[in-house]
Amino acid sequence: MKRRFRGPTPAFVISLIALFVALGGTTYAATSLPANSVGTKQLKNRAVTSKKVAPKLIVFGAKAALVAEAADQANHAIEADHAKTTDSVDSLGGYKANELSRVDYSGGGNTVDSGGAPITQVSMNAPHNGYIYVHADVGTTDASPTAKAVRAWIAHQGTAEHSLPLSGVIATNGTSYVGSVSVSYTFAVTQGFHTFVINGAVDGGTAPLISNAFAIYTPFDYSGITH
Repeated sequence: MKRRFRGPTPAFVISLIALFVALGGTTYAATSLPANSVGTKQLKNRAVTSKKVAPKLIVFGAKAALVAEAADQANHAIEADHAKTTDSVDSLGGYKANELSRVDYSGGGNTVDSGGAPITQVSMNAPHNGYIYVHADVGTTDASPTAKAVRAWIAHQGTAEHSLPLSGVIATNGTSYVGSVSVSYTFAVTQGFHTFVINGAVDGGTAPLISNAFAIYTPFDYSGITH
């Protein structure tokens, strides 16, 4: 009895065609893709595992992640510390930068005697109630032979507040009589414009006095700056 040869079924033929197409596509992808044509958009999430990555790249990536994390933590620490010490970048304790401190200075001269007279003055515009520290150096290089001492004091113009007079002895330097004295005082002030007069006197004679003065405003009462 002869056996009849049975041809492949349609389902088997379709399976073979699908297999050849799949193999051909894989071969094309492996041999015909242009260089640098596969990027992050073409890769699925978790498509590349640690087994498919060179060990050196894994170590490098881990180190980079650690460095980035440390830098981020340091930046947060700096921001937190800055927030503790200042209210904002431009203010401290509610005061703006130009309200924390102001400085002015002046210089001048005048010939005075034992009765005393103004030598120079320094002014300051206080942005708030606060304190103004004034310092002055007063001296002479050509006092009369009878002069004995240079005296100086600072007066807050328009008020009765002033520093106590300070004296410096006048002595000869071989050709003329010289002497100097430094005086300073901290004034409590209200908001607004203030003028401070540097006064000088020469006991027992006359002398041309020269003074350099400066004033510093601050809203805070610094105990280190005393009368």
